[in-house]
Order: sequence, then C-alpha cells, then structure tokens
Amino acid sequence: MFFLHVSAAGDQPADTAVSSVAAEFDHAGSINEEYEFIDSQLVKKEEAGSGVVTKIGEMGSSEFKPDLTVSKWDGEVSFKVKPDISDVNIKDRDLEFEGGNIRYQTPAVDYLMYDMPEESANGGYEFAMVLNEKPDSNVLEENIETHGLEFYPQPPLNEEEQRPGLICSATQCVDVSGKVVKTRPGRYCRFDRDLRDW
Repeated sequence: MFFLHVSAAGDQPADTAVSSVAAEFDHAGSINEEYEFIDSQLVKKEEAGSGVVTKIGEMGSSEFKPDLTVSKWDGEVSFKVKPDISDVNIKDRDLEFEGGNIRYQTPAVDYLMYDMPEESANGGYEFAMVLNEKPDSNVLEENIETHGLEFYPQPPLNEEEQRPGLICSATQCVDVSGKVVKTRPGRYCRFDRDLRDW
C-alpha cells in the first residue's frame, strides 16, 4: 500500500551530492538497518517473500533526488513519483535522515519518506509533501510514471453506496446508530491542513 500525504510546516534547508549522501548514510543509524545505498539510490531492504522493492533516488545520478519508486515481481509492475525540483537551486537542497525517516528539503516543499509496516498485511510506504510556504494554487502536481498498472477512479461513497439505512458523505458511511461502516480516503491524497485555511 502506498500513501501520498500533504501537510503544512516550517523549517528550511544544503548538500545533496551523491558522495555527501553516501557519507551521511554511513552514519545514519536506523536508516542503515532499513536501506542499502546502491548506485545513488536508497534501496529498502525487502521483507522476506514480499517481492516489493522500494527505491529512493535516480540510478546513475550525481545528485540525490527525492524520486520514489515502488515495484513488485522483479519490476513487472511499478509506480514512481518524481517531484520536479529543476527550479530549485542545488545549494537550496538538503537531505536529512531522521530516525527511520528520509527528509529531502527545499525552501518551498520538504519530501518526507518512511515505512509504514502496520498499515496493512502487506505493509505500506508514505511519501509526504510538507509545504513550507503557501502555494500559488490548491492544486499540487507531481510527475508519475507507471508500468503494468491500471487506475480506476472511485466515485465518492455518497454516489456509490445507495443502501437503505446508510448515510454517506464522500468519504464515510454511517448506519442509523451512527457507527462508521465504510470509509474511503480522499481520491488522491489526504491533507493535515486544508490549503484554504492558509
């Protein structure tokens, strides 16, 4: 299971050259237990038998990038989120290892990546975008590349569920006693803070 998460925060960023990242990785504590640094990428150590491979970075690059690729079955299927950081000056980029978290910092957005093994029977991985300043728009776009996957839109629950005795909003259905009987996360991502409140 993969999650895209967006929130607002503060703090700012310096050196994301692969050689500097490799040196920092050697002293990163718990990150060393969960990942290997191979050809300019952080590769998450695979859970036995899961077949899921999680990589952060771009193979062969001299600059570490916050690209996240999740694949399965020896690459038969894959999903990649590739943030466009081309307009961010290299001196304004930084990478930090915070416990088991990987934080790629830019002045406007921090990209936070971490394992979520408790999320489901197959685990999960979160790619969070932490907004350091108010964006120009409430629409956030990222480049996505996929292989062997098909995407099907899910209608809001209030359009899909038409059973008697259920009261549904776009993301939740409750029965007549008020008990939540079905939930569906937002269509594309979830927000800690509504961008309209900024």
